[in-house]
Amino acid sequence: MKIDTIKKRLSKDRPMVSVTLRMPEDVVNDLKKIAPTKGFGGYQGLLRSYVGAGLRMDLEKLEGSAVVKLVEKLREVGVTEEILNKAISYSNSTSQQRVVGGQDKRLFVERRPDGDYAVRKANSERASDVLPTQGEAIKRAKELNPGASPVVERVRNTPGGKPDQWRKA
Repeated sequence: MKIDTIKKRLSKDRPMVSVTLRMPEDVVNDLKKIAPTKGFGGYQGLLRSYVGAGLRMDLEKLEGSAVVKLVEKLREVGVTEEILNKAISYSNSTSQQRVVGGQDKRLFVERRPDGDYAVRKANSERASDVLPTQGEAIKRAKELNPGASPVVERVRNTPGGKPDQWRKA
C-alpha cells in the first residue's frame, strides 16, 4: 500500500459513513464476545478492524499485481476502458474459479513419507485418495476435480525447479 494512503488511513478524523449490514445473530454475538478480548469497547470496532484488515490485504494484492501494471501500460497505448474492463472481468472470473464460496477447490498431489502419493483438498487433514504413483494420483485428482489442473509437488530436481516446489499438472 502506498505511504500517502497509509497516512490517510491512520488519521483519526477521517469522515465516517453509516452502513446497515444484516448479519446472522450468532455472528454478532460472537463478535460481542471476542471484542473485549481484542481490546475493543464494542463489536462494531472489531468488525471495522476485520473489514479493514481484509481490505488492506486485497488492496496490497491488487496494487502489486501484474494485471494492474498491464492495464496501466495498455491505457498508455490507447486501449479503451470498455476493452480493459472486459479483460479485467475475464481475468477476475478465471482466477476465482479455484475458490468457490470462500473455499479453495484446488487439489494437491503430494508425496508421502512411505513413497506413495496423496490427493488432498487445500488445508485438509486427510487425503481424498492415496495411490502408488504420482501419475495415478494426478489422474485421480483430475477425475475428482474435472476441468482443473491439480497442483503437484516436485519430487526431484528438474531444469524448471527443485523438490518441495509446486507445479500444475
